[in-house]
Amino acid sequence: MTEGARTRYYVTGYLIFVIISFLVYSRAFDNGFRQDDYVYLRHVETTSFLESLRPSSDFVFYRPGALILFRLEYGIFARNGGAYIVFNFLVHLVSSFLILLILRRIHSFRGSETTAAGLFLLGLGHYGKTVMWACCSGQLVSIVLSLAGILLSLRWAGCRSVADGSREGRGSGYCLFFAIVIMMAAVLFHEGAIVTPVVATIAVLACQSSGRFIGPGRATLLLLPIPLFFFMYRSISLACPAYGLDATSLRQVPGYLIRYSGFAVIPLQRTGIIAVPPTLQRLIGLAPHLHLIAGALLLAALGFLAVLQRKSVRILSVWFPAAILPFTLIALPEGWLQLRYLYYASIPLCGLAAAGFHWLVSGRGAVSRTIAIIFLLLAVFCTATLVLLLERYYGGFRGA
Repeated sequence: MTEGARTRYYVTGYLIFVIISFLVYSRAFDNGFRQDDYVYLRHVETTSFLESLRPSSDFVFYRPGALILFRLEYGIFARNGGAYIVFNFLVHLVSSFLILLILRRIHSFRGSETTAAGLFLLGLGHYGKTVMWACCSGQLVSIVLSLAGILLSLRWAGCRSVADGSREGRGSGYCLFFAIVIMMAAVLFHEGAIVTPVVATIAVLACQSSGRFIGPGRATLLLLPIPLFFFMYRSISLACPAYGLDATSLRQVPGYLIRYSGFAVIPLQRTGIIAVPPTLQRLIGLAPHLHLIAGALLLAALGFLAVLQRKSVRILSVWFPAAILPFTLIALPEGWLQLRYLYYASIPLCGLAAAGFHWLVSGRGAVSRTIAIIFLLLAVFCTATLVLLLERYYGGFRGA
């Protein structure tokens, strides 16, 4: 198969994912508002534009970008809840395409990037639930900006490998500048983007090859936004104690990291919303213990993958726990374990599932095949959980 024919093959495959995802999400395009959506609606209907730019008692987090975006959406869509979800789907589609571009730079598995972007677009394990909430547009845009920042960081690393006299070499400084600016903008839409500079730095360092890319010292320039982020959120936490950035929050991080990791594998929790049979209810009662076991196993597997000498696997393995970290700083009850908090973290899981599929069909060694089977089972279990447990709640992806 020629290179052109192979490219057309992968493009066609990705377009099939796009069509299927549209058919799935279009079932929610006439949804109404629910729960947190009304918090945003009330805020934009009762406050001025300038009030969106400062911390408010209505929000534990500081998301001025998300509030301004929702205000703009409200000016266009008013109370047509389905229109917000159409917008969210389009942003989700942009995220998927950016993932495709990023993985094309870091993956060494031909075709895996197309599969990974497609799995993410379909909402693997129902992490696509984020698309179904009108108020999540800010988080979705934050992910788009985060991915754009990572892509520009990789572009910067590539430019630095070119001779200084070339056009690409002269443009490397612009890539770095815009990468940092975009990553700083992302955190104004959602606090989960605070880890993006870390992910970008890891990606750049992992892509180094025989000194052709930038060195570790230069890579740390991508971490410049981190002190600003923590200063900003620490200042806000003094005014909003519920934010939780204190010593107690830091001590609970390891436990919450394991619990959220386990929740990504086994998305079960106690709830009075979904009616389930007694046998399954007992299983849900064991969920906290299952989360600890599954989370510990998943993090151990990711740690093992991170030491493999393959840059794409190393990046994705570190990306997952990094994406969860912002949510481990908040002391929340078990009921606050939410799949939409794992939206960013589902990106590396989709990448690993795609890489696992490649390993499985390419007949690699026993260890690689075992790892591949683990991540494929992860994908199948999460998708089955969507069908068996969550579909009833959403009424065929329709809001109440």
